[in-house]
Amino acid sequence: MSAPLEMRAAIFDLDGTLLDSMYVWHAVDERFFAERGLTLTPDYAKAIAGMSYRETALYTKKRYGLTEPWEEIVQIWTRMAEREYRENVRLKPGAEAYLKALKARGVRIILATSSVRDRAVGVLRANGVDGYFDDMVFGPEVEHGKPAPDVFLK
Repeated sequence: MSAPLEMRAAIFDLDGTLLDSMYVWHAVDERFFAERGLTLTPDYAKAIAGMSYRETALYTKKRYGLTEPWEEIVQIWTRMAEREYRENVRLKPGAEAYLKALKARGVRIILATSSVRDRAVGVLRANGVDGYFDDMVFGPEVEHGKPAPDVFLK
């Protein structure tokens, strides 16, 4: 009978795993549309699924007749999302206790997220858990985003 393997490292995704944050982008869409007196249609999320920021902004601009340049739309969305992350996004129940327990056992803790560095580090700091991580890898640092495994492999 062999001894159980000792865990030496743990890799965590951020959104939806450590953070209760899956609502953020829908909330941004709702606020963006409401500020312009527009109705967020039920098919919008499906229509933009998988699009880049640029593609989504161009699509939204054309579909809803917006006058702002697409770059400005992206900046508005980014500011809204960063504010929501900073002020309202919280850890999932048990996440901090689990990170603390792993750290106490000497397990290396790595964050692997599609998110950008500033947003990810900011929300971890706001929740008081940024110090648990030994290393972090962010979406813009890899060639292929999710669902490709690049961020986890790096």
